Amino acid sequence: MDIKKALNEKIKRYPNFPKEGILFADISTLLADEEGFKLLKNDLKEHYKNHNFDYCVGIESRGFIFASIFASIFDIPLILIRKKGKLPGECYTQEYELEYGFDYLQIKKDVFSNKKANVLFMDDLLATGGTANAAIKLLKQAGANKISAYFLLDINLNGLNKIKNECEEVYCVLKD
Repeated sequence: MDIKKALNEKIKRYPNFPKEGILFADISTLLADEEGFKLLKNDLKEHYKNHNFDYCVGIESRGFIFASIFASIFDIPLILIRKKGKLPGECYTQEYELEYGFDYLQIKKDVFSNKKANVLFMDDLLATGGTANAAIKLLKQAGANKISAYFLLDINLNGLNKIKNECEEVYCVLKD
């Protein structure tokens, strides 16, 4: 069985959503599918079986799903990168560009007890790389030493080129 093909078939696409010219990949159809969810977990286990991460980091909000799965499978701490104003205490803040303006991500300053942390950050989609690039900058500020990235889907808007030199590894399960 081709796992990547099976996973891809479980993601429903909606043309012209949320606006004209966008092909929206709805990952909720994959997550709601028992077989698809099991395939996704198995792919994570297989791909990362020989890696040794100290922390798994999820980017708000769909990245939390993948990071929670990963942290549970490999029994490592889960760290959250959130939108500005959602985390208490002292935080590092990073601005990033959206197609329609700017937004901010934050991570708590005291998040890594191991200041030479080997970190995997996870999100659902890689598009232009703006969010991922902001996450990388935050992780470096917080003390991450080695940074790897995981995305369920690379929608091929040049995001990979923006981040690949900043990461030990970038793994995109699927590519559109």
